[in-house]
Amino acid sequence: MRWIPAARSRHWFVATYISAIVMAVLLNLIRFELLEQKLTLTHALRFTLLALALTVIPGLLGWFGARLFWLFAMLGNAVGLALMAQASRAMTGWEDLTSLLMFLFAVIGGYAVGLVAELIQWVVRAARK
Repeated sequence: MRWIPAARSRHWFVATYISAIVMAVLLNLIRFELLEQKLTLTHALRFTLLALALTVIPGLLGWFGARLFWLFAMLGNAVGLALMAQASRAMTGWEDLTSLLMFLFAVIGGYAVGLVAELIQWVVRAARK
């Protein structure tokens, strides 16, 4: 895990900024291109704020030292985006809601796995001392 920045490194801001932009673009592309929804500024801003929140929280915690949490949160985000894109292909009427729910469940799963991984790492470090 040497490619993940160290705690309190300035590289966390760059990683968070890049991941926020990528996630915002992908969320908006899935919503407005794959789901063929009408492009509205209100919805685009909401999805951008969602992407910002879902990347800033792990980025901030990673800056404080929760590197495993950041890793699994970003994996959850990526899996959620993939599931969201996959669910939006069937186009039977409920894809917008089901794809968003699948995305959020994957994100929550990534956060939960990250928290468990950080807890296990903390217990192992405490046991070594």
